[in-house]
Amino acid sequence: MIKTAFFLISALFIGTANANTWTFNYSGGGVSASGSFMTAGSAFTPELVSNFTGTYTDSFVNNAAITGLVSLGADPHWLYDNKFTAVDPLLNRLGILFGVVGLGSNVNIFFNDGTNHIPSDFGQYLSGTYVGGRYQLQSVNLVVSAVPEPEIYAMLLAGLGLFGFMACRRKNLDA
Repeated sequence: MIKTAFFLISALFIGTANANTWTFNYSGGGVSASGSFMTAGSAFTPELVSNFTGTYTDSFVNNAAITGLVSLGADPHWLYDNKFTAVDPLLNRLGILFGVVGLGSNVNIFFNDGTNHIPSDFGQYLSGTYVGGRYQLQSVNLVVSAVPEPEIYAMLLAGLGLFGFMACRRKNLDA
């Protein structure tokens, strides 16, 4: 009876987990960025990104603050959709466009799937700026991780408490 109740309660809690806060960092070719962003859900399908914050470094700025996402259609130099998915590739060929304090250009991070008309760096993530009438692209390594929500920690503590209770009860029954 107790085992059945335990499994039903744990299944109920496991079904409610939903990661929507993410950390990111990327570096390569003299550029780097790190920070966090949010999606509406678990991003198993492409979802719009929001609350994009962090820092960016290249040859012009060092640890400059990211000012957030650029509104869709606001920058005529880039095609972008500001969407992320939790499965590879994490970004599509349009990618995410964000502003940086003091840079004088927006930064686009995207996946080169071969349809971008970029002959090199096929299958790589690229970070790009548009400066002085020229696109400057660097191949980068992108890492994105889900940030556990407080409910995850609550489930962990509840599970440990149940195991402790069961061990104590079993010890008392054996005595």
